[in-house]
Amino acid sequence: MIPPKGSTPRAYLDRIGIVGFMKHYSRWIGSFVAIGLLTVLWLLVPVVYAQEDVSFTASVDKTTLSLDDQLALTLTVEGQMRSVPEPTLPPLEGFQVYSSGRSQQFSLINGQFSASVAFNYILQPTTLGEHTIGSAEIALDGQIYRTQPIEVEVLEGRGPTPTPPEQGPAAGAPPQLAGQDLFVEAVVDKDEAYVGEQVTYTFRFYQGVELFGADLRYSKPETTGFWTEDLPPQNQYYQVVAGRRYLVTEVKMGLFPTAAGTQTVGPASLRIEGFFSGQTLATDPLTVQAMPLPQEGQPADFSGAVGQYQATAWLDKSEATVNEPVTLSFKVSGSGNVQAVPEPAWPELESLRSYEAKGTTHTSTENYRVQGEKTFEKLFIPRESGQYTIPPFQLTYFDPEAGAYRTAETEPLALVIRPGAPEGPPVSPGDQQQAVALVGRDIRHIKAAPPVLRDQGQRLYQSSLFLASWALPPLLVIGAVLYQRQRQRLRQDVRYARLRRAHKVARKRLAGAKKLMKSQDSKAFYGEVARAITGYLADKMNVPAAGLRLEEMARELERRGADQQTVNRLHRCWEECDLGRFAPVAGAPEAMVNLLAEVEEFIVSLEGLKWAAK
Repeated sequence: MIPPKGSTPRAYLDRIGIVGFMKHYSRWIGSFVAIGLLTVLWLLVPVVYAQEDVSFTASVDKTTLSLDDQLALTLTVEGQMRSVPEPTLPPLEGFQVYSSGRSQQFSLINGQFSASVAFNYILQPTTLGEHTIGSAEIALDGQIYRTQPIEVEVLEGRGPTPTPPEQGPAAGAPPQLAGQDLFVEAVVDKDEAYVGEQVTYTFRFYQGVELFGADLRYSKPETTGFWTEDLPPQNQYYQVVAGRRYLVTEVKMGLFPTAAGTQTVGPASLRIEGFFSGQTLATDPLTVQAMPLPQEGQPADFSGAVGQYQATAWLDKSEATVNEPVTLSFKVSGSGNVQAVPEPAWPELESLRSYEAKGTTHTSTENYRVQGEKTFEKLFIPRESGQYTIPPFQLTYFDPEAGAYRTAETEPLALVIRPGAPEGPPVSPGDQQQAVALVGRDIRHIKAAPPVLRDQGQRLYQSSLFLASWALPPLLVIGAVLYQRQRQRLRQDVRYARLRRAHKVARKRLAGAKKLMKSQDSKAFYGEVARAITGYLADKMNVPAAGLRLEEMARELERRGADQQTVNRLHRCWEECDLGRFAPVAGAPEAMVNLLAEVEEFIVSLEGLKWAAK
C-alpha cells in the first residue's frame, strides 16, 4: 500500500488510522517477526540440546588384584560434543596413578558432532585391603558430570587373571602374531551346531601400543548361510600374550545356521586410520558344520523352533457379554531365536467370531545369549452366551543341548459369556433429523453513537515502544549469534573453556565441601577442599589434575606473577588439607570454617593473575 501522491507518510498514517495501518501491513509485520523468532530458535535449539545425551562412566579391568598387580581404570565420555577436557580424578589413596593416554573417536551425522573419548590410567596398589575409587568429574559446557564409585580389593600374593565368558582370552591367539604391536583374531565357541542353534562368534583386537587419536573402523564378516544377531556390549580387558601385555577388545555376534552343511564365516577386518597413514587388519575365515535336525522322533506338529522355551496363555477377562471383545494371548519365552517361533494353531470355537492375530517380539542378549519372548494376540467376539473352554496351546521345539524334541503346553482357559443388553429398534435416516427449537424472539438494537468524540491519545504506531519493538528481532538474532559463537569456542578451545569455567567449578566444589562440613565428615571435607584447589589450578594451567604436586602449583603461581604472600597461603591451605585428611585431631569445626573462608579468598585473589598468557 503506497501513500497517495502529494501526501507524506505521516499524514497518510494520520488519515487512515492505526487500524488501517495494521490491516495493510500486518502481513509484513508478522512475517518479519516470525522470521526473527524462527532464526533465534534455529540458532538456539542446537545449543540447548547439544549436551543432552552426554554420559560419563568409569570402568576397571578387575575388582580384585594383588600388590604386585596393576589396575586399569578407564573414564569414558560419550555424547554430542566437539572437544573434551581432561577429567579430574578423585583422591586415590592406596594407589600410585600413571596416565596411559587417551583414545577418541569423532563423527559428524546430520550436522551434529558426536564423540567417544576414553581416558586410560594405570593404578599400582600400595596398601592391602578394600579401596574405593571415588567419583571422577568432568566439566562440559558449564555442567559437571560424575562417575559412580567403584569398590576394589587388594590381596596378598598374585591376583586372579580375568577370563572372558567362553574361551580363555589368549587361548586362540595366533603364535605367529604374538609379539606384534597390533593384531586381530576370530573364534567361534563351537565348530558343530544344529540348524537354528546359536554359535557365538568373537572378534578380538589385541593392542600393544597406544593409538593416539586413531579412528578404528570394524567391518563385520560375510555370514551367508546364517541369521545373525549382534551381542553387545563390547568387552575389554588386559591379557599377557608371549610375555607382552595387550589391551584386548572383543566384539561378539550370534550366528544361527539356516541350512545344513558346511557354512563359512568370512574374514572380519579392522581399519586403523592414523594422522599420516593407516593399516587394515583382517582375520582368517572360519567354518561351522551345521547338522540337520533329527528326523527320527520328530513330532508331526514341529514347525522349526530351536532353543529352550516355555509357553503361557491367558485371557484379558474371564467373563464378558455377548458382542463384547475378548483378547486371547499366547506367549513363548526362553533362549534361542524367538523371532523364528511360528504363530500357534488357534482354537476353532463355535459362536466366537475371530479376527486376524498380531504378534510382538522382545529380545535381549544378556550374557551374550540371544533370548526373549514372543507374544501373539487374537481378538474374539462372542455371538452367543454360554460357557466356553479354550483348549491348551502346544509348542513343539528342538532342544539342541539335549538333542531331543520337547513340548511346552499351556493350561486350558475358561470363558463365561453372559447375555448382552437388548438392542433397540433400527433408526431410519429420517428419524435422525431434529426440529430446530425456537428459543425466543428479540431485536438487537444498534448501539447509538456517543454525543461527543473524545481523543483516545497517541496512536500505537507513533509510540516509542512500538518503534523500538521493530529492533527487537534483529537484536535477538545478533545476541543468539554471539551466544552461539561463545558456546562454540567453549566446545572447540579446551584451553579457553577451562580458563572460563575454573572459578565456577571451584565454587561448586567448595559448596560441596560446605555440605560435608555440616554433616561433620571432616575427612571428606578436607579432600573436597584439596580437589577444589588442585582442580582450579589445573584448569588455569591447562594440565591434568591427577598427579599435580604442591611444588608445581607454587612454581606456576610465581611464574604468573603471584606475590610471596599468595604462595605462602597456598602452602598453608594445602598443609591444612593434608593434616585434616590424615590427622583426625585437625577436624575441629572452627578450623574447617576458617579453612573454607581462606580458600575462597585465595581462589578469588588468583583471578587477577594473567592466566591467558603462556
